[in-house]
Amino acid sequence: MNLLFPAMLAGFAGLAVPIALHLIARSRFPVWDFPTIRLLRYEKRDNVFARKLVDPWQLLLRLLVIALLVAAMARIFLPRLSAKPAPRNLVVVLDSSASMKMAARESSEDDPISTLDQAKRIAARLLSEIALPSRCALITVGDEMSVVPMAPTPDAALLALEPVVSGGGTGPGLVRAVAQSCEMIRGRREVKSQIVVLTDLRASAFRTRNQRDLQEIAEARSEIGDALEIIVVDVGASDAENVAILDAYLRGDKARMNDDAHVITRVQNLGAEPQPAKLILTVAGKQEAAFHKLSLGPGEEAIVDLTSHVKHQLRSFASVVLQESDAVMHDNVFSVPFVVVPVRKVLIVNGASEVDRSTSMSIFGGFGGEEELEEEVIDGARIMQYVLNPAEQLEGNLAGTGLKPKVITPEKLAGETLSSYHVVILYDVNELPGQAAKDFYTYVRSGRSVLIICSAQTNPVDFNDNLANPEAEYGALSPAKIGVEQGFSTPIGLRLSNGSESATNGAVSYTPGPWLAPFRNQRQGGIRVIRIAKAREIRNIENGANVLLQGTGGQALAVEAKRGEGRVVLFGFGVELSRGNIAMTKAFPLLTWRLIDYLTGKLRAKPKDSLVASEPAALDASETEFLVDELEPVPDLRNVRPAPGRRPIDAPRTTDMKVVESEEETSSREASVPDVEPRILPISAQKTVMIDGLPVGHYRLRKKLGRRYARPITVNPDPRESEMTRVGEDEMHAFFSKNARIVKPQEVEGIAPTGLEAWPLIVALLMLAYLVEAVSAYVIGVLRAKKLEAEEAI
Repeated sequence: MNLLFPAMLAGFAGLAVPIALHLIARSRFPVWDFPTIRLLRYEKRDNVFARKLVDPWQLLLRLLVIALLVAAMARIFLPRLSAKPAPRNLVVVLDSSASMKMAARESSEDDPISTLDQAKRIAARLLSEIALPSRCALITVGDEMSVVPMAPTPDAALLALEPVVSGGGTGPGLVRAVAQSCEMIRGRREVKSQIVVLTDLRASAFRTRNQRDLQEIAEARSEIGDALEIIVVDVGASDAENVAILDAYLRGDKARMNDDAHVITRVQNLGAEPQPAKLILTVAGKQEAAFHKLSLGPGEEAIVDLTSHVKHQLRSFASVVLQESDAVMHDNVFSVPFVVVPVRKVLIVNGASEVDRSTSMSIFGGFGGEEELEEEVIDGARIMQYVLNPAEQLEGNLAGTGLKPKVITPEKLAGETLSSYHVVILYDVNELPGQAAKDFYTYVRSGRSVLIICSAQTNPVDFNDNLANPEAEYGALSPAKIGVEQGFSTPIGLRLSNGSESATNGAVSYTPGPWLAPFRNQRQGGIRVIRIAKAREIRNIENGANVLLQGTGGQALAVEAKRGEGRVVLFGFGVELSRGNIAMTKAFPLLTWRLIDYLTGKLRAKPKDSLVASEPAALDASETEFLVDELEPVPDLRNVRPAPGRRPIDAPRTTDMKVVESEEETSSREASVPDVEPRILPISAQKTVMIDGLPVGHYRLRKKLGRRYARPITVNPDPRESEMTRVGEDEMHAFFSKNARIVKPQEVEGIAPTGLEAWPLIVALLMLAYLVEAVSAYVIGVLRAKKLEAEEAI
């Protein structure tokens, strides 16, 4: 016999109340009025305890009623008197993480069933057994945790169970779900309080936990005692072979047109047997011809480079697909954003003084004739044009650097649309004519960059009055003023390390930045052989500017400053550039390309656009196309495809791979995307947006309600869900105490407690005793009244 509420036995102290009441003797003497004593003082006579009990049989009935009431409130349970299910609190915890997509033990090729489907069937069976006075609840934990609170009927839990599907990540974890279950059970008294966890016992589901969750479980165990049972139902397969794609990324973050794009993939055999693997690459839904075959031993990992030749601009997705079938299918596809950057256009404005740029020379022909050829005079602007893209200048091919330079004179600026250029180089420009000054003001502050190069042809007075004058109508474009040429008795080199020896005031920093990072390795060489004999003096550097490049003697050779969202860089060694001394070194082209990358934001460290399912992340929002306050991620449903190999368990039989439309068809197709709950993401001061965990899939980050520009974002399954490591009894005891146990699905039928709770019988006896006591009290009262009437009549 067990007592569910033993504290209620304190109610037996109430038995003393009717006994005390029955010991009180009430005065029932008749009162006669005598004239001789009418004027005497009135004396009140109180009740006193009698020497014997009054109405002992009625007292016994009243004591019986109180005793039965106390027994009913204490809820006496008799475990061996019945085989019926006993009252209990049941919380079913359903693991819906990515690993639950595996095929169940009872699955077949004709009718595949996932581990999650098997767990849902068991959960539905357990919940259907609940009826009053038992109560039940349901917690599903995958990408997120969903809770159906305690209820006397299973209707709400069964309704919430039906649409549950496997996520792509680990989410809050099973330990957090069990702690939440303990919080729901505490304070409830039934024969048993059972937490049934349906999981495949993969270690990833238990890895996410904290000390607070473990403490809540321990406190519930201490409060409820042996009445709390944590039962883990193992619905997973113990032996599973799995080859998983753990990670992939596009080398260089973005691909270049007319070049090979490299998708670097990390694949690992997480099983116990050697496994073959065949990797293919799909870009925009179309399979590339190249593939890679390999064989991996147990635990072996390989890095594979899959290439795709890019011929046109693209903003889509690339997927690495593992062709072999194994136990876990969700990790056989890994997607990355596939962005082919457009050709970066560079406008070179050559403001050098007009000189005779061509001369005639005679060469003798084969038959005594002579032919005149035009020889071009090479200046610094022309050298920069060659350096930015040698292939285009020599062969007419845009491949290689991905830069397309164009040279014009300042007078032709009015016919150019500055916003179509990524960088503008002002070479020996002393002033900007007319509207050009305002155009450059808008151009830089909207996020673009300007590089100013001063050689021998630059007039310091005109330059300082027009481009470096802070009192001009639109402010100073240049971050500093220039002086005359400086000649160095001993040619100086370039400093590569940070320092503070610059000849500037304390408000100007010296940080070379990431564009010089490859040259700091001495084995790279190249830049250390550059020597500068002459350079323009850079002076009056504005506060807040940064010295981007220094000579070995501390001379400022390049200065940068922010202008709104963009930046301006001033170079002082244009003299050496125009003379061709620097351009002849092997390092100068690479140095120039790195500078253009720096000015266009390619060298800035940015958060990845390939996210992990259910994990919060930060996304970059610094692109000039995102000059707004809010962004939103929208699903892209055009690349949806099943996993390779056999048909996915959770996909319909008719699902086929879809081919992505071209960029021109994007806008028309987006209107047909099903409505989803919008997520509006505010842009922070650091030009990032924080996003909560997203389900696995392809997304496009765009301006709110905007459709012209959208950046592809991918969300992939959590690689931890690919591990085959399982949790054993010892680890389970460490999480949930030694009373936790692991059972097989076929053992679930016997976990419900059985027995008889005596309170219905006690309540029936209580009602009967109360009825008898009420009748006896009425009869005794009637008899006592008649007796008093007889005594008064005498």
